[in-house]
Amino acid sequence: MTEEKPDILALDLDGTLLGTDSLWELFFKALSLGRLAPLAWLVSGRLAFKKRLAETVELDFDRLPWNQRVIDLAMAHREAGGEVWLATAANEAMAVKVCARFDFFSGYLASDDKINLKSRAKARELSGRFGRGKYAYAGDSRADVAVWAEADRAIVVNSGRLSRLARPLSGKVEVIAPVGTKSPSLGQILSAARAYQWVKNIILFVPIFLAHAFSAANFGRVFLAFIVFCLFSSAGYIINDLLDIDSDRRHPSKHNRPFASGAIDLSRGGLIFLGALVGGLVIASLVGQLFILLAGIYLVSAVLYSLRFKSVAILDVIVLTLLYTLRILAGGQAVGLEVSQWLLSFSFFTFASLSLFKRLTELKRLTQAAASENTRRPYVAADAGFIRSIAAGSICCAVLTLAIYVGDAAARKYYGFPGLLLAFCPILFYWLARLLKLADEGKIDYDPIIFVLSDRQSWICLGLGIVIYFCASLGVSV
Repeated sequence: MTEEKPDILALDLDGTLLGTDSLWELFFKALSLGRLAPLAWLVSGRLAFKKRLAETVELDFDRLPWNQRVIDLAMAHREAGGEVWLATAANEAMAVKVCARFDFFSGYLASDDKINLKSRAKARELSGRFGRGKYAYAGDSRADVAVWAEADRAIVVNSGRLSRLARPLSGKVEVIAPVGTKSPSLGQILSAARAYQWVKNIILFVPIFLAHAFSAANFGRVFLAFIVFCLFSSAGYIINDLLDIDSDRRHPSKHNRPFASGAIDLSRGGLIFLGALVGGLVIASLVGQLFILLAGIYLVSAVLYSLRFKSVAILDVIVLTLLYTLRILAGGQAVGLEVSQWLLSFSFFTFASLSLFKRLTELKRLTQAAASENTRRPYVAADAGFIRSIAAGSICCAVLTLAIYVGDAAARKYYGFPGLLLAFCPILFYWLARLLKLADEGKIDYDPIIFVLSDRQSWICLGLGIVIYFCASLGVSV
């Protein structure tokens, strides 16, 4: 009597067992660690690229977005006496690590130096090892249709559209809901693009207000500049989140971000980035060449900040501050206005304060253990006192810059009663000092500017500032 062979369940990795793409995970993890070699490895071919990444980069397997329903399916199949095999296009070095992570695998089939185990190649390998129609296969993409054609049972980890393709090929079709989605919704795209952060780009309008350069043409050109910076800032945030996936997954709230949670595939993130980049460049060309240069410097600086600068203490704050200052320069350039040294100095110290509040808030709201796990930040809990002191110094410099400006000849050019601007000095000092106190107490959300938008006292300070601005402007021709 011949022994009956066990039932075979083969699982795909990317998008099936894992709610993301392991190759992209490895690639962005390498870049986040400051390794630029993977960019050169791309020219060596896909198979060699996969191998070198899998062998040299370690992922935090405990925090990856695994599909629990697929895990439950595999565990139940193993407990019933069947065998579970990993069948993946990922390199075998990655397959070994995945099999070590779970105790239900009997073995694996994976790509190596010669074969990219995908689609028909995977179907041939599975059928050659287990026999055609002698295994069930769980997959998530069109590349898996060729495998389902030779499987006894098709398990579709995706939409009903793929199940309709699999049904004529296999007698048994089961659909398992995915962790994420191959086609993100508009809401998910806006979340990944951090659309709520676009409010920061309103500062592009500051130069035309301070210069009293009010005209429909000026507002129209600055509005185009505003759209460009919204797209470019979103591109910067997307790159930042792709590089920060590992640390975001350890964060108490950032782990819900679309890329960290697996809601949006990492490859889609690259497409969204390119879309924002191309759209921004097209609109920037309507504003002017020098504006394109400033906007380009902003985007390059934002990307370099994500790649390197954010992990360098103090330099991270300086670069963040300069990104705000570049917005003011670009807003002036969009309408041909020269931005004064007074405005640049004032904006630098003001936004340096806000950037430092952000760092202080992060340290106060994270536990010591969580802060030490965040390898992309150059600060530890003991640095809170240092950050607090330089934030206080920045506040004083911002207020002092405004006070000195009031007595300068430049103020008399734009204000009929420039002395009234002194009334804003104590208001500014109160506003920034209060934010510092709240940040030190851990009472501000992770982004002080977003906190300000819902803070009643901040709106009162802004309202008083607007009244002082209009009163000081009396007698100036517009």
